Amino acid sequence: ALGPGGAAHRLVRLMALMPDGLSDADSRDLLAGGAPSDEAEEAALPLYRQVGAVLGEANCILGLGDVAAAKGETGAARARWREALALYARIPEPWSIGFAHHRLRRRAETPEQAAEHREAARRAWASIDRPDLIEKYLDESA
Repeated sequence: ALGPGGAAHRLVRLMALMPDGLSDADSRDLLAGGAPSDEAEEAALPLYRQVGAVLGEANCILGLGDVAAAKGETGAARARWREALALYARIPEPWSIGFAHHRLRRRAETPEQAAEHREAARRAWASIDRPDLIEKYLDESA
């Protein structure tokens, strides 16, 4: 089923709630096990848009970025994460803004871009007094 509560919807929501997205190994396992197609995942987007659920829409798009990353489509993943980031900024949703920047940092094209996303994630999480997230996800060894 493609609507809310359907398998595609549940997968995308689950992936959006995972701070780092899926690990590469988990992604491969899911895709090998017949994870929903991009078309099925895209079907949830109009539902969020129809009811004006910006956070749901952004989380869905973030999850679609994770699916693209799992397939090795890094450029498409970055585009989806940037799209979700713009929606999170509209709300605003600093917790999610931080995680979108965190994903972009991990798949940045240049060290400069990675540093910019790291700092943006730090600012977002600092704005909601979440030093635990800064320490856990932005440690230089991460």
